[in-house]
Amino acid sequence: MEGFRKIAEHGEAFRMNLLDDFLTASNLAGIAFGNAGTGAVHAMSYPLSGVYHVTHGEANYQFLTAVFAKYQELDPDGRIKKLNSFLSNVLECDADLVYVEIGKLLDQIIARKPLHEYGMKEEEIESGIYEMCDMLLLTKEVSIKKYRAELAIMMSCKRSIKANHTLDDYSARDLIYQLSQCDNPYNCPHGRPVLVNFTKSDMEKMFRRIQENHTSLRELGKY
Repeated sequence: MEGFRKIAEHGEAFRMNLLDDFLTASNLAGIAFGNAGTGAVHAMSYPLSGVYHVTHGEANYQFLTAVFAKYQELDPDGRIKKLNSFLSNVLECDADLVYVEIGKLLDQIIARKPLHEYGMKEEEIESGIYEMCDMLLLTKEVSIKKYRAELAIMMSCKRSIKANHTLDDYSARDLIYQLSQCDNPYNCPHGRPVLVNFTKSDMEKMFRRIQENHTSLRELGKY
């Protein structure tokens, strides 16, 4: 946090003087996540990163202060009280205002955009929140692993090749190659078929070259 304050004060180029500090902080954060896991901030950021390709840090920042402000609102005398006290000393502000001040500080580093500017629709925001609420009600916890899996399924549908979507020859061949690398190339995550097999006889029936219950000359070996 002190590093962000220095960058806000001295300008973006000053970050080059703080690379070692930020690298250490990043490693410590990774260790902390490895031991404690991630929570609501990460869970809410995954659709933004996965579907709209917003960088991980920027996506998390979209929700960081709002989520912690909500934690404070729901239980101001809980475990967050100790964090607020620590942050208030760093930011030199009242403990009740730490998330307002963090927002003001970080907005000088990277300004938050309205979610619709990334292409996110209001119904997608609502559906993501409802999914997490449903997961919480059913399991008493938000499973990041399960949420990632659900996100991957959602992305596969939203980013799939649909009708009237043209591909050049290279893209089509690359798509087929990528499909061949899948554990199950035959169905999408929702169970719909990806590959459909047509025999010559099937094609002849479709174009009425032969009747449904008759054998073609080709099948009889005449041609």
